[in-house]
Amino acid sequence: MFPPVEFNSCSSEKPGPDFGSNLNQSADENTRSKSSYKSEWKKSTPKLRSDLRFFPQRNNGKSIIVIEDPIRSKFFRIGRSEYLFISMLDGKNTVVEAYEKARSKSPTAGNAIDFPLEQAEQICKFLSNAQLTRIADLESIQKKATANEKAKLVSYFNPIFQKLPIAHPTKLLERTQAIGKLLFSIPMLLVWICIVAFSGYCLSNQWQEFSAASGGILSGNRWLWLIGVWMIMKAVHEFGHATACHRFGGHVRETGAAFICFFPVAYVDVSSSWRFSNKWHRITVAAAGIYIELLIAALAAIAWCSISDSIARDLLYNITVVASVTTILFNANPLMKFDGYFVLSDYVESTNLYQKSQTAVLSKMGWLFQGSNSTEPTNLLLLGYGTAIVLWRIAICIGIFIAFSLMGEGIGLVLAIMASAFLVYPMLSKGIRAARKSTEPTQWKRLCVSGAIAASSIACACVFLLAPHRIIAPGVVCFSESQIVRPSVSGFVKELHVIDGQKVSMGDKLVSLRNKAIRNQLAQAKLSYQQAANRIENYRSNQAHRDVASETKMLRKLNADITHYEKQVECLEIYAEIDGYIQMRDSTTLLDSYVKSENEIMLIAQPDQKEIVAAFPQDQFDGLPDVHGKGERRATKLWGNLFLNEVGQLRCQLKRFEPRATLTPPDILLCANVGGSIPVKNVAAQTNIATDPDSNDIQFLSPHVIAKFEIDDWASEQLHAGQRVNVILQAKATSIGYQFYKSALGWLKHKYDSAIDSAN
Repeated sequence: MFPPVEFNSCSSEKPGPDFGSNLNQSADENTRSKSSYKSEWKKSTPKLRSDLRFFPQRNNGKSIIVIEDPIRSKFFRIGRSEYLFISMLDGKNTVVEAYEKARSKSPTAGNAIDFPLEQAEQICKFLSNAQLTRIADLESIQKKATANEKAKLVSYFNPIFQKLPIAHPTKLLERTQAIGKLLFSIPMLLVWICIVAFSGYCLSNQWQEFSAASGGILSGNRWLWLIGVWMIMKAVHEFGHATACHRFGGHVRETGAAFICFFPVAYVDVSSSWRFSNKWHRITVAAAGIYIELLIAALAAIAWCSISDSIARDLLYNITVVASVTTILFNANPLMKFDGYFVLSDYVESTNLYQKSQTAVLSKMGWLFQGSNSTEPTNLLLLGYGTAIVLWRIAICIGIFIAFSLMGEGIGLVLAIMASAFLVYPMLSKGIRAARKSTEPTQWKRLCVSGAIAASSIACACVFLLAPHRIIAPGVVCFSESQIVRPSVSGFVKELHVIDGQKVSMGDKLVSLRNKAIRNQLAQAKLSYQQAANRIENYRSNQAHRDVASETKMLRKLNADITHYEKQVECLEIYAEIDGYIQMRDSTTLLDSYVKSENEIMLIAQPDQKEIVAAFPQDQFDGLPDVHGKGERRATKLWGNLFLNEVGQLRCQLKRFEPRATLTPPDILLCANVGGSIPVKNVAAQTNIATDPDSNDIQFLSPHVIAKFEIDDWASEQLHAGQRVNVILQAKATSIGYQFYKSALGWLKHKYDSAIDSAN
């Protein structure tokens, strides 16, 4: 629910530029003395607009009147005595006559006029500035209209907030009137309390799993689900406001969409609830959206704890988080002028609570901005509330700036600067105007000091406010212990002794190859060896010692050749080196086919023993904790998370890090040229070297740290070898400013590298 226009009490309103058509003064009249001016406004005859509506209310035990401007859907609160005075402004009575008639018609203490005649000037100016008089100063109204149009035009370029009216929901609310009566009743409130309490009990039993799932709420394509759920829940939230307002007799003027930081949300105009005389009805309308969302969140949480389907659980988790956490953090937050603020304002029966708290803070800082100190007594509650609002707004501004600045391709930085300008300009212009009007020579110094303090506060917030930092790296699921069966020599597959899926033990024969060339070479080497041995015997019998030495040398060479060929022949029989299960492609095409040496034939692995090999960018790796403070990354008790749409969140424990960053991919599936996410380059192509197509000449563009993670048996069953995943590590919390610096530095480096590549 977007806040309606805040009530303004005429007794606290600052004097406006004029208060009636009879005071259209010329330039000469502006130079009159004060006594002449006072006599003029006392003779004016302002008249209230006939379309205004008045509603009595109670506030802090006092009777007040609410003025409704139905044309602009604005509301104003005034006291009973002020109401008696303005009710006499009929266009015939002068201000003095209206004041005297009001005094004569208020004999009782409760209705007595409790302000002097001079204050009637402020009341009349208030009516004119609020455009509540029938014949107002046309020049003043025209100036305001022009200023409003300019402000509206400028607001179109404000990246923080945009508003787009869409429709009038009156017919829909009339059709759903029965639902409103049911939802906003005492029995339903009791049911609501029971449901919310039961959902809290269910979540407490599974809290560890529920909290751990939050890390993957934006992983993969889940952010699309989150945005969809957000938009639907906010539409339901606003429908709750509209239903409650219609339930108690209010009129809903319009509904539409608003864009906060380009993020769509719904809104509804239920400002007519401000005329309700019962404060609990106003509180119900303000809290209706929170009430409905928490009910839906509770039902979704109960369902999440009860079902096992992964897709449904993801959807229910998003509903629970959006309808509870975000609603409480923003809508129910009394530090923002949303639902929580209006509930608080009505509960304590304090009008203009937001403005009063800000005034209390500014009055204590008057020496800094205007060189003056307030002599009014300090309300500690208002001062504390105003200080909390200021701190919250600073945090929100920093968050918006960072959120914008992290958007890609430099557009985020431009939007961040624009958003900062829209936030800083009103305060800066106000301070400059005050400095220009001030007669004190130190006012400009005070303005500079206040600006320096504000800048220093923002800088300190960026340095000392810590934010969680996560490192995300692409990974591939691999078998933790496996044997890739490759022949050491080339040959034809003569016989397959195993089939796909068969369990084998160490030493079992797997494949027999056929290579006649190697066997012929072995036979020829043995024959040559025998012939050389015979010649040596003949030479010895003939005492040809020189020939014996020569043949002995040849004999040793032939013996080495025989040993080499025998090993090659032995390699024609391939055996299992580990226990496991066979995984291979179609065996019918493999049989009698020719395989080269080092070509993969099959794989032996344990299906329930897998690990994840991940590659972390080196420039993002400085947030992980160290061991012994010597820069060595922790290799134990460091857990990562990975999120899959099919099974949700899985945990993996860090097994080890490679000691140094490398450019060599640990697995080809990580590379972008085969569908991975890490950019690579072909070294052989860059050096114009002709290489074997099967050789690995691919390198990362930037160094990466290779890590291996263990996963449990259940996770091994859910994952398959070769599957790509994203591993998320929770690093140390770093300052907001440092994260922005790293992001900006990375963006600049990316642009620089792109420019260098284009130039080359």
